[in-house]
Amino acid sequence: MSLLEIINKKLTLKYIDLFCGIGGFRIATEIVCKEFNIESQCVFSSDIDKDVVLTYEANFGETPHGDITKVAANAIPDHDILYAGFPCQPFSICGNLEGFDDTRGTLFFDIARILKAKKPYAFVLENVKQLKGHNKGKTLHRIISVLTELGYQVHYKVLNALEFGLPHKRERIFIIGLIEPIKINLNFNKYPMQPLSKILETKVSQKYYASDKIRQNRLKKYEGNGLKELTIWHENKSGHISAYPYSCAMRAGASYNYLLVNGERRLTEREMLRLQGFPDYFKVIRSYSATKKLVGNSVAIPCVTAIIREIFQGFKEHKSNNYNQRTINLASPLQIELLKMNSMDITTAKSRLDLIINKTRTRYYKPIQIAEVLYHSRVYQDIDVSNLEDYRTKSKKWRDDVSKILLDTYSTSSSRFQDDLWNNNAMPPEILKKLDEANKEHSGVVERYIYYRFIKRQSGIIEIVDKLQKGLSSPQNFYIEELLNLFRKQSGLKRSIDKCYEIITYSLFETIINSLETEITVKISESKIKLLSEFEDLTKVLLNIDTQQTQWTEIAHVYRVGVTNAADRGLDMWGNFGLAIQVKHLTLDEDSVRKIVDQIESDQIVIVCRDVDASIIDIVIKQIGWGKRVRGIIKESQLIEWYEKCLRGQFFEILASRLMELIIESFDREFPEATNYASKITNFCEQRNYHLINFPQLWGTKK
Repeated sequence: MSLLEIINKKLTLKYIDLFCGIGGFRIATEIVCKEFNIESQCVFSSDIDKDVVLTYEANFGETPHGDITKVAANAIPDHDILYAGFPCQPFSICGNLEGFDDTRGTLFFDIARILKAKKPYAFVLENVKQLKGHNKGKTLHRIISVLTELGYQVHYKVLNALEFGLPHKRERIFIIGLIEPIKINLNFNKYPMQPLSKILETKVSQKYYASDKIRQNRLKKYEGNGLKELTIWHENKSGHISAYPYSCAMRAGASYNYLLVNGERRLTEREMLRLQGFPDYFKVIRSYSATKKLVGNSVAIPCVTAIIREIFQGFKEHKSNNYNQRTINLASPLQIELLKMNSMDITTAKSRLDLIINKTRTRYYKPIQIAEVLYHSRVYQDIDVSNLEDYRTKSKKWRDDVSKILLDTYSTSSSRFQDDLWNNNAMPPEILKKLDEANKEHSGVVERYIYYRFIKRQSGIIEIVDKLQKGLSSPQNFYIEELLNLFRKQSGLKRSIDKCYEIITYSLFETIINSLETEITVKISESKIKLLSEFEDLTKVLLNIDTQQTQWTEIAHVYRVGVTNAADRGLDMWGNFGLAIQVKHLTLDEDSVRKIVDQIESDQIVIVCRDVDASIIDIVIKQIGWGKRVRGIIKESQLIEWYEKCLRGQFFEILASRLMELIIESFDREFPEATNYASKITNFCEQRNYHLINFPQLWGTKK
C-alpha cells in the first residue's frame, strides 16, 4: 500500500493529529480528501489543554488523548499521515526563545519516536517562523537531521496566511516529510486577500468595545492618517500603533487590546476563527479568553490545505512520470542531497555501502538484499537499478532465499522497516546505480565484497561459539566479562550485544529457578466450584482446570520472547509465575525508562540494565509512582557476581554445567548460522565464482 493507492483506489486515508489544538489540520484534511473524492479518518488525536479537549470533542465528537509523552508509540494506530503543530512557545518571539532547553521543545522528539515506530507515508509539522533562525539555524538543522535519519525526504517553507486569501499576516514554518522521493512545489501561487468586510461581523455586542480610556490612548499613539476603510489596529511590544486592512498575527498570550477593529473594539470569537480559515459551523463553547488562546495557537487552514493538496498531487504525478516537469523546492535539504548523489564517485558510493554494513546486525539481511539486486542486474539483466519498483518487492524474496541458505532463517521485520533500505539516507537508486556500474565492470566485485565482509562478520560469532564450547568443558575458566567484551570490541557484533545480554540474563535466571526446584501451583477454592462449573469450558482452556481437577502444580520457568527477532521492542522475557523481565543494554533517559514500563501490562516487572543506568531508572520510577509495578532493578555488576558464584562458588558442581548448556543452546537459537557456517558460505561463493574475481584495491577485503 502507498499513498498513491489510497488516492487512486478511493480508500480511506488514516491520519493522526498530535498537539491537535482545535482541529485545523483535521478540517484541512477533510477539505482535500473531499476534492480527491476519498474518505478520511482521524485514528488518533492528543492534547493536554482542557479547553482544547472540550472544543475538539464538541466539534468532532472525539475526545483527544492526553499527554503524548505517556503514550507508547506502539499503542498509536497505524496511519498514513502524521500532523503535529508542536508547541511553538520555545521558539516564539512571545516566548523566551529557549528552544530545546525548554521542556516543550523536547516534545519534537515524541514526534520522532512515533515516526520511527509507525513510518507513515508523510508528515506535516508546523511552528513559528522564528524556528528557522533559532540558535543561528542549528535547531532547525537538528530537527531536519533527525527526520532525515528516520528515512524521510524533508522540505520546509515559511508560509504567510496573507498569501492564501486570509486578511491575516501570520507567518509559520511548515516542515514536510515524505517516505518516497516525491518532488513537491511549495512555491504556491498567491491568492487575492479577502477584504475585512468578509470577515468582520456587522452586529457586535457592546462587551467587545474597549473603554474610552484605551481608545483615546490608542488614538494618541496612532501616527497615520484617518482611514475610511476597515482596519485592524495593532500595538507592538514597544507600544507603536499601526493600522492595516488585515490582522497582524493573532497570539495566544497577547493582551485583550493587542488587536482592535478600527481602534475601537476587540475581535469576536467568530471573527478570530474566520481569520484562521475556520468555517462558520465551527462551535464556540469556551470563554472569550480561552477561545482567543485556542485560535491563537491554531493553524491557518488554507495554508495547510495547500500543503496537503500538493502532497497528494505530488504522489499522483510521481507515479505517472509527469513529475519531471514540476518545480523543485530548493529549500529542501533532500534536493541538495540528490544533486550530490548524481555527481558522486564510486568511493562515496562505497562509503554509503560500508555504513549500511557497519550498522547491520549479525543477520546481515540488508547487505544481502543489496548484493542480490546487483547479482540479478549483472547475471539476469532483468531489472533496472534506477527504477526502484523493478526490485523493491522482488529483492525481498531474493534476500530470503539466500538467507535461508547461509543463515537458516529469514527476515520477519515489517514491510515498511524492510523498505527503509531504499530510503535516501540508506541505499537509494542513485547510489545503487554507481555500485551496479562498478559491479558489472569487474564481474561481480561489489557482490564479492559484501559477502566477504559477511564472512568476516560471522567469524566473530564463530569465535564466541568456540569460547562457549570451551566453557562447557571447563566452566571454571569461563568469564562472563570476556563474553561481553567480545561483543563490545568487535564492530560487527556491537549491534547484537543486546541479544547477548538477554541470553546471559535468561540462562542465569532459568538455571537458578530450576536448581531451586521451584514449583507453582494453580488452585481453585472449594467455595468457587459452582462458579467454576458455569464457566468450565473456558477454565479448561484458560487455566487447565475443571470440576474434576481443581488444582495442578508445575515447575517454574523463565522464557525468552522473540528469540530470533532483531527488533528490540516489547517484552524480553516472562516467567510462568507472573514475572515480566526487561533487559536493556543501552543508554537510558527519562523517556526511554517510561517506555520500558508503559509497553508492558504487568505489575511484576524486573529491569536488567547497566550499572550507570540503574540510578536513572530508580529516580524515574519513584517520580512517577511505579514502585509497586517494578519489583526490582538488576545491575550488570550483580549479574557478574552471580555468574562468579555459579561457575566458581560453593555450588558450582550443580550450577556451572547447566548454566553453560543453557547459554550455548540460546546462542544456537539466536545465531543458527554459526553451525556448519564455513562450508555453507564457501560453497555459495565458489558457485558464484567470487574467488576468481580480480578486484581493484578499493574492493579488497580479507576473508
